[in-house]
Amino acid sequence: MYSFPIDYVEPVFRPPSEAKSLILPVTNGCSWNKCTFCEMYTQPQKKFRARKPDDVLQDIQNSARSLGGVRRVFLADGDAMVLPTRRLLEILGQLREAFPDLQRVSSYCLPRNLAKKTVEELAQLKEAGLQILYVGMESGDDEVLRRVNKGETWESTRSALVKIREAGLTSSVMVLNGLGGESLSRQHAINTATLCNETQPDYLSTLVVSFPQGEERFREGFGDDFVPLSQQGLFEEIRLFLEHLELDKTIFRSDHASNYLVLKGTLGRDKQKMLDQVSLAITNPGAAPLRAEWNAGNPPLDKWNPELSGDMDLRITRDGQWIFKGEPLAREAIVRLFSTILRKEEDGEYYLVTPVEKWRIRVEDAPLLAHSLQVTGEGDRQVISLTTNVGETLEIGQDHPLEVGTYPGSDEPRPVVKVRHGVDARLVTAAYYDLADHVVERNEGGHPTLGVFSHGIFYKIGQGG
Repeated sequence: MYSFPIDYVEPVFRPPSEAKSLILPVTNGCSWNKCTFCEMYTQPQKKFRARKPDDVLQDIQNSARSLGGVRRVFLADGDAMVLPTRRLLEILGQLREAFPDLQRVSSYCLPRNLAKKTVEELAQLKEAGLQILYVGMESGDDEVLRRVNKGETWESTRSALVKIREAGLTSSVMVLNGLGGESLSRQHAINTATLCNETQPDYLSTLVVSFPQGEERFREGFGDDFVPLSQQGLFEEIRLFLEHLELDKTIFRSDHASNYLVLKGTLGRDKQKMLDQVSLAITNPGAAPLRAEWNAGNPPLDKWNPELSGDMDLRITRDGQWIFKGEPLAREAIVRLFSTILRKEEDGEYYLVTPVEKWRIRVEDAPLLAHSLQVTGEGDRQVISLTTNVGETLEIGQDHPLEVGTYPGSDEPRPVVKVRHGVDARLVTAAYYDLADHVVERNEGGHPTLGVFSHGIFYKIGQGG
């Protein structure tokens, strides 16, 4: 089994544009980690710390021996720029020595991290190989920033981005569409545009704010008046944002998976074209090329085919536990999320898949369990449903057929419901016994056959008497 030269503390995050970069963790987690909209570094294992210099050097040396032709490196985790300039220069020097073909180094950057760094220090880092800093602006409105506990202001973000530009570094800025909800949407759009105009970032992208683990934590800080924007509201906010932008030469992207409408271009050259696209989506959504709302359901894994990233130390036991590095994943939300990006491929292996990464994991039996059998209707028109251990309800039928086989070398039954992408949910013993209460016998090919009906389809369980 292939072993990647770096032992990451999962989960690991990086910008989409760094898909082909070596991810080098120089810190763990985020030094601020109080933003109520961000769930990236909330797991216990992601508590912030600066990694030991010897450990970072060992990762660099291991990667140099195992990986050929590294041209790009992304310094992880959430804010590598919190490290002192001296330490960053040391890391950049080690990278240049280890990877002779290195072309660029990049990092996330909290504006607060640059408060004590001078333009001269940033210019030194650029000279040593640092090229791009990804800055989460999120909003240019101080009230929105306060309510989401960003720990920044319009001025602190402006100051950081001006320093980046004066040092000759490239800035890539992220803005969150919908962060202010209905009540603060207008000021969020206008003040964020004003901040972008003041700082003229090299790259600008928008993402739609989302809460995979629920809105409770966000609402506690924002207040009871938070009302999420509808799709129409998100489009109207983007239009207002674009209308107030006065950018000279900024590459703009609104193509993250969370965005309903893909926008690409250079501002201000393509400003009117983008406004026309947004206006069409508002006035005639049926004529606009909108993405399906898959993020409210399940991701389109059939369209994602990245190269293998490696093997993750994650194992799903026969009793449905997800064991990561020897410890059960305690957060149900993470297990639910992982279950939506799990795929079984033709080689019989299981993989966690995103648009840019694919990690092989181990599965002892079926990845999911099915329990709480319910039956509605009667006879061949009845519908049988089950609930999985990640909270998904499956109706046995054409989309989720029932198969009852046996374990190899045994007569022990193995009843499963097909979920999607090759993933099965195995019926727990109690559910299988409940299923037996609805078994009927019918003649198939002259032979009595036992099975159950659901959605008008007969599913064979065994031979009759």
